[in-house]
Amino acid sequence: MNNSIHGLIRLPMVILTLFLVWTCPAWATDEATPTWQAIHKDLAREARTVAREAQTTRAIIAKEKKELQAQAARLEADIAREKQRLSTHKKEFERLLAREQKARLALEEHLEDIKTMETVVKSAARDADAMIHDSLVSPAFDNRLAQISPLLDANRFPGFEDIAHLIGLFFQEAQETGNIALITREIIGPDGSRTPAEILRVGAFTALYRLKDGNVGYLRTAKDGKTWIAVPAALGRSIRHHIQAAFEGQSPDIPLDISRGAALQGLDRQKDLLQWLRSGGVLVWPILFVGGIALLLTVERMVVLLRQKTTPGETMAQILSLVKSRNWEGCKTICSTMPRFPAIRVMARSVEAAESSKDVLEAALEEAILKEIPSMERFLATLNILAAIAPLLGLLGTVTGMISTFQVITLYGTGDPRMMSGGISEALITTQLGLAVAIPIMIVHHFLQRRVETLLSDMEEKGTAFAAAVLEGKGKQ
Repeated sequence: MNNSIHGLIRLPMVILTLFLVWTCPAWATDEATPTWQAIHKDLAREARTVAREAQTTRAIIAKEKKELQAQAARLEADIAREKQRLSTHKKEFERLLAREQKARLALEEHLEDIKTMETVVKSAARDADAMIHDSLVSPAFDNRLAQISPLLDANRFPGFEDIAHLIGLFFQEAQETGNIALITREIIGPDGSRTPAEILRVGAFTALYRLKDGNVGYLRTAKDGKTWIAVPAALGRSIRHHIQAAFEGQSPDIPLDISRGAALQGLDRQKDLLQWLRSGGVLVWPILFVGGIALLLTVERMVVLLRQKTTPGETMAQILSLVKSRNWEGCKTICSTMPRFPAIRVMARSVEAAESSKDVLEAALEEAILKEIPSMERFLATLNILAAIAPLLGLLGTVTGMISTFQVITLYGTGDPRMMSGGISEALITTQLGLAVAIPIMIVHHFLQRRVETLLSDMEEKGTAFAAAVLEGKGKQ
């Protein structure tokens, strides 16, 4: 290829040289003939060389042109095939795009249903998880938690296989509820160590164990849902005998514990008063404080008001007799010896105005009664307020406990009642304690109020009689 190009370049140079030789006059002289002949030969030889190279170049060019044309034809065929493939893929893409659009529209139409289904499945999965961790059947099956764990992932959309596993778990639980199984497994014994034991499971209600040393008892499921734990409870001789007979197959009766150990544990762990109060939450202490204040005020009022007496009829008759006879000194003497009688204290204060006019006497009696009322009614309004505050604090504790309960339900569902027991205990205990404090306060307040009204009525009655006696004595003069 390089020789061909070189020959093409040399050919114009040769032609230019010949043209200059023929047109130059000096070269046409005789003296220049030998030189010209040599140059002519060289040029002829060069021309023949150039002609051969040009022919070679043309042959190469023709060959390469043919190869290029063949290659171009192949490329055109490839381009045609690629265009055909592109057209096919484009049609397939448009078809898939149309299917995607159609599926997207269908998805939008059923989006609410899908969300509802996802919510239902997730809720059922949480219930199943709580069931697995609480069921007496779970320790007998090792793959239960592995089947339910994908559904508990909040970022995972449940598939048909996951739903099938979920349904299978519920059906398995329902089926095992009707089965009685006798197996040998490792349990956590009463001493807290792992030990092999015979296990008699009655559906999903009761699981019994028998150790090699003959010790028997009830089982519950551990928090991880993978192991049985012996319930630490002191069983009676009759129950142990029936359990032994059930393991031996000698008795058709099996002592069931449908509480799954909770009732037996409760017998061994009875709460004392302090534990019971602590389970009610922080609002228990304000309620107790209200009750303590009300108790102190009640004792003080009971001591004060019960010491106050209503005026005996004999004493009143004696005083009225002295008033009518205008014996004021004798009247003062009798009144001074009976300080626990509010009505007599009122009359003692009114003796000074006995010689005054009717209006002055009535004003003196009214003033004396008004002076007695504050000491009698002291702290009664406070007791009334405390009686209203105690149930309100209990209601506040109820609301707080229910909020805690609903938060637990939101996070873990309703499958495990033990997880909600804290909030329910707080709700019920505060309500119970608030009412237990408020009801006695209300009863005591009513009793004290009636006592005050009785004393006040006695003062008004005896004061009116005193005023009437004074006026009657004046009329006789």
